[in-house]
Amino acid sequence: MNKQQQVKLNNWPFKIGEKAQLTWISAPFSKDKKIMIHAYFRANGRTKKILLDWGTLPALAIQHYYINGDINKSTASTDTEEVDITISSNNVTFSEREWSIFGTNDKDISRSFTVSYNDKKYILPLIEVVRSILAPNRFLLYRLFEANSFPQYFIEYYETNKLHLDFSLQYHRKYTKGTFLYQLVWLLTNPDIRKVFEDVAFTFINTGILKFDWIFKQPINIKAVVKTSSGGGTILRI
Repeated sequence: MNKQQQVKLNNWPFKIGEKAQLTWISAPFSKDKKIMIHAYFRANGRTKKILLDWGTLPALAIQHYYINGDINKSTASTDTEEVDITISSNNVTFSEREWSIFGTNDKDISRSFTVSYNDKKYILPLIEVVRSILAPNRFLLYRLFEANSFPQYFIEYYETNKLHLDFSLQYHRKYTKGTFLYQLVWLLTNPDIRKVFEDVAFTFINTGILKFDWIFKQPINIKAVVKTSSGGGTILRI
């Protein structure tokens, strides 16, 4: 099965060739012992809610357009631009508020960070931090809600300026390649990043809420697709 087939939705509610914009990604929730999300797509004045596995999150980007349920491919809206942003811990604030999802009677809680950079303010949705910084692949996404599960997949030990990882048979071979492995090593060797990652499971297990503070000590450089405004804009995808 190729990558495109793996991420094509069977429950796509729109017509063939109809372009639908992803307008909202819900907070994750437990259903039948799995972590799920609702994704809201809108086309031709209709908003449809689709139940998706949490593992599809890397393919989803707010306000991007999708066709025929193929979430492997998306296009940004025309009123966006790419912006290089450096996020420093002293220039980030957190906020949350109730949100009415356009075209439906559904409500959710919007959780986001406001990032100040070059005299502008950018809204960074918390779910985008998860999708692009903390857990940009399926392995990390699923581990995000499991307390202390890393030892099931690898044993880590350290020497001076070296990290050794011995992987178990449960760790999929493809995650030892390229960016997958670099992301894991970056997570493991930065104590502040790792603490945020591990605290997510504790908070979610006890409250059912995906929420965390921005305690990253080092500046994080991102290239973001931004819906711009005069004062900054909203980060749609990193």
